[in-house]
Amino acid sequence: MVDYHLDAADDDGLAVAEQLQRERPGLPVLMVTANHDAALKARIRERGYAYLLKPVKPLRLKMLLVSLLGLAA
Repeated sequence: MVDYHLDAADDDGLAVAEQLQRERPGLPVLMVTANHDAALKARIRERGYAYLLKPVKPLRLKMLLVSLLGLAA
């Protein structure tokens, strides 16, 4: 789970997620953001990442994590 907006000057959550996936291929990614921009949502989805808007609803988060991790509900 990666927040899109980071304190790092050069990297955003997409850059961090891409680095993590290079190190661990097949790692599921959940991007969390308060940014409602449709272009950002499209970029996240193009990479195959799951996406949640803040404020995150606990049940929605749980359902998505269960799905991403392939756990039985």
